[in-house]
Amino acid sequence: MSALVAELLHKQEEPLLSLFLSKTGDSQESRDLLQDLYESVLKNLDSFSAVEDQKAWLFRAAHNKVIDWYRRRDRNRMQSLDKETLESRSLVDLLVSPDLNLEDRFTRDSLLEALDLAIEALPDKLRRIVVAQALEGQTFRELSEEWGIPVGTLLSRKREALRLLAEALDEFSDVWEELVYHES
Repeated sequence: MSALVAELLHKQEEPLLSLFLSKTGDSQESRDLLQDLYESVLKNLDSFSAVEDQKAWLFRAAHNKVIDWYRRRDRNRMQSLDKETLESRSLVDLLVSPDLNLEDRFTRDSLLEALDLAIEALPDKLRRIVVAQALEGQTFRELSEEWGIPVGTLLSRKREALRLLAEALDEFSDVWEELVYHES
């Protein structure tokens, strides 16, 4: 390993650990993620050395490690959920009901956490349309006028965003399908 790469990894250790800790809330998981990131760098040292902005690459790779960590964690959680819970409750009930049992609250929280991460992972132009239209309630016409983008393009971007979100939330497929079809 070159001295420059070693220096960069040492210099970015604390900021990377802080990022991991802010996302996982667990210092041991954060250290494990940092170790995984360093292993990735070492495995791909030749291509990493050729990267122009190595710091940016490190933080993008760290972000990807966090997303992978959430996906693994949520997959493990979902395996323990009773599938009947997902099938017997409507998505709207699951998301807004104040009196959910512990299992339904867990399902809701897992779905919302996974959805938040999946939205965060979307490319900017797709994330903006999801946030503005689906979460903030702006109409396609309003967004078209505000952003100077044709309504058809915005609709197309939202469709692509929903497709990517559905892929990212595959373990919630039954719940996700209900959300997509409920919205139509």
